[in-house]
Amino acid sequence: MADNRYQGSEPLSLSTSSSTSAQDLLNALIELRKFIERRQLNFTEVFGSSKRFSSFMSDLHPELKKEIRVISSLIDAGWIKRMQDAPAHGRAVIAGQIKVWLDEELQLKSETIQVCSSALLAFYNGETTVAEAGLSSSSPQAPAPPSPSPGPGVSSAAEDSFAKGAMLYVKGKHREAADWYRQAALQGNADAQYMLGNMYRDGDGVEKDWRQAEELYLKAAAKGHAEARQTLRQLMVADSASPSAASSQPAPLKPYNSPFRSAVPSLRDVYANKRVGEYFEFGRYPQGPNGEIKPITWRVLRRDSNGLLVIAQHGLDAKPYNEERVDITWADCTLRHWLNGEFFNKAFNEQEQSLIKTSNLSNNAGPSTDDRIFLLSIDEATSLFANGDDRITKPVAYAIKNGAGIWGKNDRWKGNAWWWLRSRDNFSFSAAFVLHDGDVGFYSYVHISYGSVRPAFLAI
Repeated sequence: MADNRYQGSEPLSLSTSSSTSAQDLLNALIELRKFIERRQLNFTEVFGSSKRFSSFMSDLHPELKKEIRVISSLIDAGWIKRMQDAPAHGRAVIAGQIKVWLDEELQLKSETIQVCSSALLAFYNGETTVAEAGLSSSSPQAPAPPSPSPGPGVSSAAEDSFAKGAMLYVKGKHREAADWYRQAALQGNADAQYMLGNMYRDGDGVEKDWRQAEELYLKAAAKGHAEARQTLRQLMVADSASPSAASSQPAPLKPYNSPFRSAVPSLRDVYANKRVGEYFEFGRYPQGPNGEIKPITWRVLRRDSNGLLVIAQHGLDAKPYNEERVDITWADCTLRHWLNGEFFNKAFNEQEQSLIKTSNLSNNAGPSTDDRIFLLSIDEATSLFANGDDRITKPVAYAIKNGAGIWGKNDRWKGNAWWWLRSRDNFSFSAAFVLHDGDVGFYSYVHISYGSVRPAFLAI
């Protein structure tokens, strides 16, 4: 592996404190890029030669002598080319490795290290401010720049372990790197979880373990790690692909195919083979009398080339169609916004959300809408159930506690709920619902709060 130690002949005396912020340096780099473009010069050649970079940058910003010499040393050591060639999701890791290298090889002060690494990451990510890259230009002691940040509660020790692992990895010491990544991952560092997941997936420095890989990806994704989330989506695409489709997937997807399917069943397997009228569990939501969270049971209403149309078996909550009694359509009502906002994010994790398709819905009043979660229309409630008895449902205890209305008479419909549909009445203050006995076509004022909610969605 190439030796990345600094070989420059002129010693770097950069121990003094700098008043230059990461934003100042980023602005200067952006100005240099524009200067290069105006003169139709080759950007790669300028940033690939420490002499050319230093010459151009010194002419534009002679006050940045210290930072120019640091970046020139990074050019000589090959780090700038590595940053430039890295995919977007890999630049944060390179930036972390640069910080370790500047500390170990050049022994720079933390302020200078932070300024240079932060500005370079933002610059190569095409950002105009350091803040957009997820870094702080005002805090020289901000953590290393992996993006997104590992999240609250992650110790500096975890970040140090990740940085050591990153440095060992780039030096080719993958087994040792895995040990440091593992320490950081156990302490909650999302970047370490993602990198270690890659190593388990590929058998790189560790024994190949698909289950470990998925668990690490899920932990990182739960912390908001964009690359982990994307990897999980790719895994699910590969899982659901047919043999012919799988062969046409881009190269990065190929390792995920057969081995992962055999070792870790896809979340999609929960419902992939379900037929109309069958049930499955997917997502979680409060359902007990004290808000106990339980798996949500769904019923398959229709299966076609678009996917599976499903509806909650029970009324999961009690909500008004709209919080105010006004002239309102499905497109603007508060219930639609709640379903696609708070409910969607509360009931489904990232992996589950990626399996819920956006549906373009026609509505009998108002414009069509694009929804992930929705209510059935009158036509759907009429055609997708066998009869009234097939449409009846009961609310869960949590919905009753929140005010869901139930049939109180001591007959065969006792305890049944009435539940909202998205269709609106010709009388603009009312929306449709299904009665306790399963009849369709009744209407209630939109602000009534004791209607049960049976969410529906289209599963890919």
